[in-house]
Amino acid sequence: VAGISIGTVSILLMRVGNKILFENGSQSMVSVVLVYYVTLRVLFAISISLIMPVINGITLVHLEREGEDKSHFGKERLYGAISWAIAHGVLGPALDLWGYEVIYFTSLLSAIGCLIIFQ
Repeated sequence: VAGISIGTVSILLMRVGNKILFENGSQSMVSVVLVYYVTLRVLFAISISLIMPVINGITLVHLEREGEDKSHFGKERLYGAISWAIAHGVLGPALDLWGYEVIYFTSLLSAIGCLIIFQ
């Protein structure tokens, strides 16, 4: 829970930072902006390092419940890597076209997709 909370807060603070720092025309605060965003990226990296072992554990429990051998964990990781590549192949150009706000829309689509797949 801590990892998800830290990650969520860091993403939300990025949006708040965009509103405050860029919409007020604060071009003279480049060093403050850099420190702000680097700090948020570090917090996000910490959240990912907290979440990933939990996700791996959930995957192993899922394989066990489905009667699969734990050696299939590598196949599950491969599926995750392929999904990651597809998602970022779509998200990268979308960010270039529509800006950072597209992350909120794609996150919602991702959540809906997970709910549909994992019913």
